[in-house]
This record gives sequence, structure tokens and C-alpha cells, in this order.
Amino acid sequence: YNKDKRIQSRRGIANYGDAIWATPISSYFFWKNDTDGTTMALCTSGTIMYKYDEGTTTWNSIKTWLTEFETDGTTRTRWSFAVYLNVVYMCNGIDAYADYDGTTYTTHAAQPKCRYLRYMADSIYGAGQDTNPSTIYATTAGAANADTLNANSIKVWWDELGRINWLLDLGNILLVFKNKKIYSVAWDLATSEAIDSQNGGYCNRSIKNVENAIMYYNDAGVDRVKPRSWVV
Repeated sequence: YNKDKRIQSRRGIANYGDAIWATPISSYFFWKNDTDGTTMALCTSGTIMYKYDEGTTTWNSIKTWLTEFETDGTTRTRWSFAVYLNVVYMCNGIDAYADYDGTTYTTHAAQPKCRYLRYMADSIYGAGQDTNPSTIYATTAGAANADTLNANSIKVWWDELGRINWLLDLGNILLVFKNKKIYSVAWDLATSEAIDSQNGGYCNRSIKNVENAIMYYNDAGVDRVKPRSWVV
């Protein structure tokens, strides 16, 4: 996203799409359907969510009257996205949990307003709800859709250890990042265990899978989590 409010494929080579008129793009999501090869690009700017039309190279509004800022009035809301059965699900912690099937934007007002979504093992997991900052929610495994995000829930220790900042999968393990600790979650046992890390994650945008490990930023700098081999 460049200074002319355009998405460019490579710096200095090519732009695509018309400029979005209002404010900076605060969230962006791209997805390719493995079944039929179709692609979808979504972004939010101001109070509007847009979808990119490859045929006309334009950004078309799919949802208006979204919340632009957090309650502080200056921090822009950031959306988290996950795909389940070729439907994109999304949340930002303030507006209603929603999905978009390529045609219709549908809200699920009864579901928790999470800030982070993650797909793993035929379920979608959500966390970061302001009223329950240490709770992970999850759909039923292999459900017909992910409309019911709170079909299951686990409290990852307690609020005094910090709110959940991000969810990430490492193989078949769900990792939960808080300010001061990282937890691995055994969903079938409804338990969570702190792993041996000195600090948790502070910024969800800095947590990335790198080969067979995870690198992230904490209050001491850059740290990493690596898989371990266990011998019985």
C-alpha cells in the first residue's frame, strides 16, 4: 500500500486497483481458493470494507458503517480473518463477528466480539474479547459452518497474567500469546500449559512462522519458539 493510496504488486513496477478515497487502509486480507483457483482481496478503509474486482480493477464496498477507531478515538481498528469451507470469517473486537461468502456480508450478533481468529484442524478459534480477555472460543470441529464461534470455550489461566494478544498454530498445537507468557492449549483436555519462554508476545503483527519455528517480538527484543522432540 503506497503513498498514493494504491496497492502495488512490487515496489516501482506496477499498481493495481483504483485509489480508495477516504483514509489509510488499516486491514488487508488476500485468499486463494485451492479448489477452483479463484481469489479474493478484502480491505478496510475508514468505516467501509471493500472487495477488489479483478475485472474492473476497482474496489467495491461490501459493508458500510463499520467502526473506524478504538475507544481512544485515535487507534484504528484492525481486522482478523480466517477461512472455513470457502467462507471468510472476520472480527475486529468491536463490530459483530461476521462472514463473507463472496456475495453477502452476514453478521452474527450473538457471538463474542473477538479480536483474533485462527483456523486449525477443522475449527475456527477466536480470542481477545474485551469482556473475557483470557478466554478462547471455538467452533465445533467439522461443523457445517463457523457461525457459532462460542460452541466451545477455554479460559487460559487468569486475567492477572495479561490478556490474549494472538493465536497461532505450530503443527497441530494451538499457541496462545499473552504479555508475559505463551501457552499451548490441549483442547480435548480443556487445559492450557505455559511453555518455557521468558516472555510472551506483545504485538500480533510481529508473530510469524519461520520454517519450523515461530519468531515474535517481546519486551526484550526478538525471541523464538521451536518444536521439541520428546523421548519416552
